[in-house]
Amino acid sequence: MGIAYDQAGNTAEALAIFRQFPTDATVTARAAQLMLDTNNAAGAIPQLEAQAKAAPTTANRLLLIEAYKQTGQAAKVFEQLKLAAEADPTNYEVHMSYGRALRDQRHFLEAARQFSAAVTLRPDSVPALNDLAGDLIIAEKYEEGLAVLDKLRALGKEIPGDIYLRAITLDRLRRKSLAVEAYKQFLAVAGGKFPDEEFLSRQRVRIIETEMNR
Repeated sequence: MGIAYDQAGNTAEALAIFRQFPTDATVTARAAQLMLDTNNAAGAIPQLEAQAKAAPTTANRLLLIEAYKQTGQAAKVFEQLKLAAEADPTNYEVHMSYGRALRDQRHFLEAARQFSAAVTLRPDSVPALNDLAGDLIIAEKYEEGLAVLDKLRALGKEIPGDIYLRAITLDRLRRKSLAVEAYKQFLAVAGGKFPDEEFLSRQRVRIIETEMNR
C-alpha cells in the first residue's frame, strides 16, 4: 500500500505506512529520500546516517551530504565529501564537489588536487579545467596554472575570464610583453561586461608599457 501511495504522489500517506517497517532497509531508504524531497532533511538524517554507516557507498554518502547541506551542517558535509573522494577515486562529481568545498575553506592546493583528479577522469571537462587553473594560480603555482589555461585554449573553450587570468599571471611572472598582449586580448573581448577587471587591465597596460619604454 505504501508503494502505491508513493507512486501516486501521496507522500504523507506513503511515509505513514513506511514508518511501520523500520527494519526494512529498502523501505526506510525510500522514506528518507521522500523526506529529502519534501524539505524534511532533519527527519531523514538519522536514517541516512544509519544507511551510510551500514553501507558506506557513494550513493548513500551523497544522500547524507544533501541532507547535511539542507540543514546547514557544513562541517559534516565536508567530512562526508572527504570520505567519498577517498573511497571512490573514479567519481568525477565527488572530486568536483570536494574540490569546491576545499576552495570555500581556502585550501587552494588541496582543492587543485581534487580538480586535477577530475581532469584525469575527464580531460576535456571545461569546469574542472577552469577550477583547476584558478586554484593553482591563487596558490601561486603560476606555471602549472598557465599550462591548464593552455589546455582550455587548445580546446577552443577559453572565455574572457581565462584570458584575464592569463594576463594577471603573466604580469606576476614579470613577462611584460606577454602580459600586455593578454590584457589587450581580454579588453578586446570583454565588451564592458567586466568593468572592474577592464579598468585594472587598462591601468596595467599603461604602467607596463611605460616601464618597457624607459
